[in-house]
Amino acid sequence: MKSYNYGSTLQAYALTEYVCSLGYDAEVIDFTDMTLSHNRKMYRINMFTRLFCCLMHPSLLINEYQRIKSVRATVQRTPLEKSRKFDDFFTSSLRLSKETYLSQDAFAAFVCGSDQVWKTSLPGLHSFFFLRFADNDKRIAYAPSFGSSEVPSYNRKRLAHYLQEIPFLSVREISGISIIRELTGKTVTQALDPVLLVDARFWRSRYECPVKDTQYVLCYFLDDNQEGLAFAQTIAKANSFDLINISDGEESCQFIPSPIEFVQLIDNAQYVVTDSFHGAAFSCELNTPFCVFERNYSASPEQKTRLDSFLHLVDFENRKYCQDFDDSIEMDFSRCNEVLETKRKESAQFLRRSLQEATSR
Repeated sequence: MKSYNYGSTLQAYALTEYVCSLGYDAEVIDFTDMTLSHNRKMYRINMFTRLFCCLMHPSLLINEYQRIKSVRATVQRTPLEKSRKFDDFFTSSLRLSKETYLSQDAFAAFVCGSDQVWKTSLPGLHSFFFLRFADNDKRIAYAPSFGSSEVPSYNRKRLAHYLQEIPFLSVREISGISIIRELTGKTVTQALDPVLLVDARFWRSRYECPVKDTQYVLCYFLDDNQEGLAFAQTIAKANSFDLINISDGEESCQFIPSPIEFVQLIDNAQYVVTDSFHGAAFSCELNTPFCVFERNYSASPEQKTRLDSFLHLVDFENRKYCQDFDDSIEMDFSRCNEVLETKRKESAQFLRRSLQEATSR
């Protein structure tokens, strides 16, 4: 799916490239392309399910309206330079499929994930991301996130049914394992986000030329975070570093990188200050010192479990900003690297095995 979001785009890219490295011909389904008849059909099905759920639970109508309004506003605020760089990346680097996925002979298997594709607060869920269009034995879930540790009552029955019909299941967060166990009785694999399924060498081999040739602190906030920005300015001033601010989707950002330049900026930074899951994930992957601020969620504050779960996994819970936070720009990544390497092997094994079984049926 095409999205002007660094994390979403880069995880789709990493997963596709990794699957191709296993010898498969992998493509990305862009279900937002409404020039394709099969996408229009799936859109109508999904909207009917969502509307039916809202009619059964009228209190959801206002929240859904506000969500749609917020999404549209975000898209409209996207700077032209950013959309151009992302569109260039989609064209040059993402293998976008034009084939109809509704024909069961077109693909041997389908992989959904990662990020919040299984967002539980969405009325009626999103059947596309549960691969409802595909034969059951072709469905593979690689590291999707529920975006929360709780499942609303209006989605529990439907979610349990959808999960039961996916034979190859993994999730990104520990909380997701608990949700699936509670609803289905299944014990599933915790897999790394696709940007971590590949290693630092993968990303560094994609760099084209230096983005910045000075020492700098990098800010990447998904929401307005004045406290985080002030902290970054303090670090930069104390160490005579420059400050680069990437405010996702905001016109006030000082620099708008392409998706690969985004990774390169994190890699070459002396310090990263962020409220983003992928901001923290890439910092860990590339061993760049970082600090995490609470994201100022305008809605669904429970989504912070995604980042909490990751920091717990890599033993970096102390990187969350607090009143007595250690602002040293030095960090020891040895434990983090060990954890990621172990989980990378486990995640790769799950994906390889799932693809082998699904494609051999």
